[in-house]
Amino acid sequence: MSKGTLDRFLRSNTRYRFPKNVTLAVTSCLLVTMITLDASASSAGQGTLASNRLHLDSTLVTSPSSAPQTSTSSSSSASMDAPTTKSASPRKTTTSTAGATTTSDAQYRLDLGLEVKTGLWDVAPVKSVESAIGHKFSVVMGYIGWSYPASESHASEFPTAQLEALSNDGYLPEITWQPSDGSSGVSQPNYSLASIIDGAHDSYIRSWAEAAKAYGKPLLIRFAQEMNGNWYPWSEQVNGNSPGEYVEAWQHVHNIFAEKGVTNVKWVWSPNVVGSGVSGAFSDLAELYPGNAYVDYVGIDGYSYPIDGCPAASELFGPTLAIISQLSDRPAMIAETGIATACSSHALLMASLLNWASANPHIVALIWFDQDTAIENYSLTSSLESTIHTFVSPVTMRSADPNGFQS
Repeated sequence: MSKGTLDRFLRSNTRYRFPKNVTLAVTSCLLVTMITLDASASSAGQGTLASNRLHLDSTLVTSPSSAPQTSTSSSSSASMDAPTTKSASPRKTTTSTAGATTTSDAQYRLDLGLEVKTGLWDVAPVKSVESAIGHKFSVVMGYIGWSYPASESHASEFPTAQLEALSNDGYLPEITWQPSDGSSGVSQPNYSLASIIDGAHDSYIRSWAEAAKAYGKPLLIRFAQEMNGNWYPWSEQVNGNSPGEYVEAWQHVHNIFAEKGVTNVKWVWSPNVVGSGVSGAFSDLAELYPGNAYVDYVGIDGYSYPIDGCPAASELFGPTLAIISQLSDRPAMIAETGIATACSSHALLMASLLNWASANPHIVALIWFDQDTAIENYSLTSSLESTIHTFVSPVTMRSADPNGFQS
């Protein structure tokens, strides 16, 4: 296992086990907010607005007023993505039988997101970041496995109370739902893809479908993420799984929700980035895509850290975005990302990430992984928070936007 793969493995598995006194110690939240920038702002510290997309002033990439000026540590991070000066043409939205808005002719606003360790169960860290960047996050996301030890069995249950609390506080919840036993191992025969397809977990899946329907409010479910890697038990590369089974398993789970009449859940399909330097990630995503009738949003997970040369956003996400754009017309998001503090240019990489995402009209959301792992530290430092604050202001809720997550 390479250092890069080990880091992804350790990063992902810090989110499996939960303290006994916490229903789920999990990670994430996704900010769904409308970003509006003052068109008359100066280039010293403000941005510009173009056709409802976030476009940042080019001087901010090299000299944000609150970000440290550091040199890059590699050639890949030295070339920052220049912001565009002209937005893409507005495109017509359509709705499929699954109720998902497509991107075939749609212009989407860029939303920002965040992951924190306490996720759905304690939003104090979320509030702290909101205070630092001056903006409110609208979606909170957490991780839930399908099974845990008896002392923590409650952790796999549908978290109705937590979702209600979040909704009442103005957040849209998102759950990354992981078919595993909550341990860090990839060899879990009881949670093979075949076991899902054959109905071994149908009772549990139905209980979630029924609870989701009873909850009734908008909910995002990101099911079995990073399926093209080799570090999760639902990968076709491990755990006795076979080619084609991931799609069958996804469709089986989705069909149970459909049979129960669940209409308030939107499904997020989220592979890991592919390309040179990404070990363990299978690149033929076409074989893993369940189809537009089963997917509402497509996501990409990718991190910038020294072992891969601290790549800028275009290098990190561009190849995978090109692939999924050919597979699906669903709205895309950067579902997980982080910039290691070991990258000497991490503030400039943040500027690059914001610029690149804002220049891509297919990208509707950008979600940061705000945690430290055993290998790399991905926490949003004060300089990164300052960079975000410099680039995006002011922010209002996007619930009225017909192209938004809650449409």
